[in-house]
Amino acid sequence: MNATTVGMLEPGMTIEVEDLPPGATVFDLVYVPAETPLLHAARARGLRAANGSEMLIQQAAIAFERWTGVAGMADVMRAAVAPLLADLGAPA
Repeated sequence: MNATTVGMLEPGMTIEVEDLPPGATVFDLVYVPAETPLLHAARARGLRAANGSEMLIQQAAIAFERWTGVAGMADVMRAAVAPLLADLGAPA
């Protein structure tokens, strides 16, 4: 898991993908760009890889539930964030 701005604001990777075991999952909390060098390298090795957009969506849904008591809003949050991320060049 990368929880830094490396790959977003500066080039490079915080993880040596070749050191990861087969079947590992790589999670980069960066969501702009949608495909960071880390995610690209992980996918090139056949590893599962995900960017931070889903975490953003789930955090928004949980926050909404805590404030309003209304659960199950992840799909609404996903639909709301998709055009915003697309404007930034990072599809949700």
